[in-house]
Amino acid sequence: MRKKFAFVMLAYTFLVISVGTNIPAPLYGVYRELFHFSPGIVTLIFAVYALFLIPSLLIFGQMSDAIGRKTVLITGVLLVSVGSILFAFTHGLLSLFVARAVQGIAAGMLNGVTTATLVELHPENDRTKASLTATVTMAAGTAA
Repeated sequence: MRKKFAFVMLAYTFLVISVGTNIPAPLYGVYRELFHFSPGIVTLIFAVYALFLIPSLLIFGQMSDAIGRKTVLITGVLLVSVGSILFAFTHGLLSLFVARAVQGIAAGMLNGVTTATLVELHPENDRTKASLTATVTMAAGTAA
């Protein structure tokens, strides 16, 4: 029962985090007008996320095997929070780049590690259902 609860809570957390890392996107138009950004700058704000996400995926998946999944998961959740706070109090281009970079790192930390942890926590030890749960929660959070 405890394992099932942990599985459900982690899947829910992954959903919320997926929403959180994507929710600033509609604000880029507001930031563009507020700070007089060109369309190219707005594109760079989007790109910064990917530039930090991809290396983070590669680094933290392996790191979680060495230092433990829980440590990486907690750190990732904290970083997502920091990124959101930075967005809330942004005052210009540099703070937007930093916020997006922090969120990219956090998302990279969490994507692979959350999937692996969900596989380990699945109540029936069904890797396929656990992987599907991770995929659906991430996609639903991104879509929302």
